[in-house]
Amino acid sequence: MNTMTLTRESTSDEGTLGILRSEALEMSTGELPWRNNRVGLSCIPPGSYVCTPHVSPRHGKCFWLKDVPGRTEILIHAANYMGSTAAGYRTDLLGCIAVGMGRGEDAKGQDMVLKSRIAMNKLIEYTENKPFMLEIINETGTEMEVV
Repeated sequence: MNTMTLTRESTSDEGTLGILRSEALEMSTGELPWRNNRVGLSCIPPGSYVCTPHVSPRHGKCFWLKDVPGRTEILIHAANYMGSTAAGYRTDLLGCIAVGMGRGEDAKGQDMVLKSRIAMNKLIEYTENKPFMLEIINETGTEMEVV
């Protein structure tokens, strides 16, 4: 089983930004800010997760992370926004991971991942739509504060 690493680089009310890497693939990621693993409000804890191909009625082809502590139905899917709605930011996520071909800001200055559908298709192609192991780590110095 192939292994990919998601390194979280920063987190704020606008979201948690990271990089998903393997030997031959690199793309941006976006997740909700850390909110102590609260369902629908937080990114998930760092750790190792098996990701299996899945077809979601809402998101289409994606990957399902298995055995996430205290959480269910965590997916990797196409999405652009990952901010805290309580802080007034836009989000397309309820705890899942968005992939993108880069990062940017919208017209209001909110962080976002770009070209997410293209990135999702590349991830499916790269993995040959087969299960893979995902290792999520917080970059040294990136504090995930309990909020």
